[in-house]
Amino acid sequence: MNDFETIYLALQRQCPQTVIHWLKQSLVSIESSAKPSANHQIASSMTRRKSGDSPFTVKLTQMVNGPIEFRHWTTSDATRILLNLALINVTISSLPTLLTKLYEYGDERERAALLMGLIILDPKGLWVIKAEDCCRTNSLLLLTAIAMKNPYAAAHFSSRAFNQLVLKSLFLGLDITHIYGLEARRNKELSTMCADYIKERVAANRNYPRSIWMAIRLSDCCSQTHERLAEQLSTSDEQNRYYAAIALKQQTELPQLLKDCVQQQLNVETDNKVFTVLTQLTTSKDLTDEIL
Repeated sequence: MNDFETIYLALQRQCPQTVIHWLKQSLVSIESSAKPSANHQIASSMTRRKSGDSPFTVKLTQMVNGPIEFRHWTTSDATRILLNLALINVTISSLPTLLTKLYEYGDERERAALLMGLIILDPKGLWVIKAEDCCRTNSLLLLTAIAMKNPYAAAHFSSRAFNQLVLKSLFLGLDITHIYGLEARRNKELSTMCADYIKERVAANRNYPRSIWMAIRLSDCCSQTHERLAEQLSTSDEQNRYYAAIALKQQTELPQLLKDCVQQQLNVETDNKVFTVLTQLTTSKDLTDEIL
């Protein structure tokens, strides 16, 4: 079963029959028309009113790293992605050209659905340059669509574009733990930029995003950055402690300062969620003997 069939079947299970009847007619109008783009545009504009915004629950299996859930999609997002796939299948123009037209002529929600579905619409990354350019947007909806829980950026973005995506997400207040593949795509430049951003915010006596530590490899940073992370692990804010613990768990190796900090915090930690991560951390980083 391909992704088109998987999405279609999932919509059939989740949507009322009246919606499925409309969707079938819309797909036929695209697939059999002499002007498929015009029929696609009509159907896409009607999608949210017809299919609604219920949560969409499905796993798509045709991914390099195994099945991926798209629970953050709505039924209208999934329907638009399905309509886009139908149009791609009957269009003779190049895929990048078609995707550019769809993006330019769509409204904000149509653009967001296209960005969310890029890993399915453009699995080979043929539209990646335009997709990277889309990250310049000031629209929180569009940035969320391309950055959050979306495998496309991790699969196809250049290091520079991926770094910019992470920083833009931080600046606009998004939780970067939802950036797919972030741990694998971290690099020295990203670590340095994020450490400098923390330094600037601290110097200005301002808070910095809790999730910023997810983008930092400690091996790329100086001891001052290590000290700041140690401070977060022992702060009174349990959310800050949680992000600090998760960030430490993702490191290949811990400096001695942070090994000691983990040991001390585990002995006094009162939040169950943080305690669980710290316990997992001691096992994964072979700190058990030190703590015992």
